Amino acid sequence: MSGRLKMAVILAAAVLLGCIVFFIFFPEDNILFKPIEDALFIVFGLAAGITGIYTFRKLGWRSKEGKVWLLLALGFLGWAVGEFLWLYNEVILEIEPFPSTADIAYLLAYIPLIIGLWIEYNIIKEAIVKKGLMKAVILTSIISIISAYFVLVPIITATDYDLLSKIVSLSYPIGDLLILFPALIFIFVFKGAKMSRSWLFIAIALLLEVIADSSFAYLDWNELYSGTYLILTDLAWLAGYALFAFGAYYHSLIIKGEA
Repeated sequence: MSGRLKMAVILAAAVLLGCIVFFIFFPEDNILFKPIEDALFIVFGLAAGITGIYTFRKLGWRSKEGKVWLLLALGFLGWAVGEFLWLYNEVILEIEPFPSTADIAYLLAYIPLIIGLWIEYNIIKEAIVKKGLMKAVILTSIISIISAYFVLVPIITATDYDLLSKIVSLSYPIGDLLILFPALIFIFVFKGAKMSRSWLFIAIALLLEVIADSSFAYLDWNELYSGTYLILTDLAWLAGYALFAFGAYYHSLIIKGEA
């Protein structure tokens, strides 16, 4: 492991440890909790997006891989914009941030993410063995059924929410499922070689984002998003951002032969 990679590992671990300490010991009812919580999401989202842009610049626009990294970076930057708008609505305007302008940014970010992941899928599809593909299909199906039962059906059948809230709420799990399948394939396919390891981090990062999204949708819909549930969900989101940033930086070091 190179010196730069070691520093990246230490930095990522230290930052995540700091977040864990914050969520455990900082009171949720403190007036500063929400601003700090929202600011963490902005910083982590920007870190992920900027690191992705950095990796894209190493590859260039002409390569398919370069296009993939640009699209993924734009997706994470879109989520960072959503995080900023969430903070602006919740902390500055003091209004309910859902549904809001933040959801426009969050949902639009799915477009480059999904396109980028499926381009990468087409790049590596010849290396995908049937066993790995079947595992991804089975896990995606299981998670889809769980998501439908605990998230989609309650949203569709709810009578105390307007149509806009339902449409926005349903859009997230649908977008997540479109991310989930290629992410699971990458987890089963990318292993062993250095270049594969960096993509493994990206795949796990996306899986964490999907888990956090689904958890939030269920918890928020049932008014349970607080305490331990809030801590675990927020840490999954932040860990997803951090792992993507680390995976992108790791990939850039591999490209330069410094990993």
